[in-house]
Amino acid sequence: MFDFFMTHHAAFLEGLQTSLWLTAAGLLLGMFFATLSTWAIQSEQPWCSLPVRGINHFLRSTPFLVQIYLLYYGLPQFSFIQDSILWSVLQSPTHCAILALALNSNAYTTVLLDGAIRTIPRGETEAAEALGFSKSQLFFWIQLKRVLVKSWPAYTNEVILIFKATSIASTITVLDLMGVTRQLMSDTYRTTECLLIAGILYLFT
Repeated sequence: MFDFFMTHHAAFLEGLQTSLWLTAAGLLLGMFFATLSTWAIQSEQPWCSLPVRGINHFLRSTPFLVQIYLLYYGLPQFSFIQDSILWSVLQSPTHCAILALALNSNAYTTVLLDGAIRTIPRGETEAAEALGFSKSQLFFWIQLKRVLVKSWPAYTNEVILIFKATSIASTITVLDLMGVTRQLMSDTYRTTECLLIAGILYLFT
């Protein structure tokens, strides 16, 4: 197996690099979405919070494979999508994978942030409101910083889950670590070695 890895190490490492890039981009974009989603939920305005809750519930309740297929194969079937700015994202497998990872990460990170906000003492919130802070100012200037610190230990699990989820990107032709592994399996018929090497790289990354 070592000889096989040394022969194809460049391909494996390139695939691993792609997986790490997908993870980083998905998490950063997902955190941005989660911040906006948490703000919408905390606003307590039904027209704002209910759609966000509904979308996030859908994302948490459906398999990631279904979500990435809907984005890559489903939405492009509509002509208005092809005529919109979304088409520049959805026509690229890599961009589509990043968007799918971000939306999935957003759904779970929003729960973490929302839960962390609820642990902030009510007295701090009342003091800020007494000083004339609006809901948005209270969230972005006071709560968000504390919430990010409080939720970090739990968020590390989300980082691991998103890294593992990048393996699904290979189903839409992205040559991440799993995509390269499947390609080498097809080219060399060394299935066991390919999967063991991929598993070791996922385990120790």
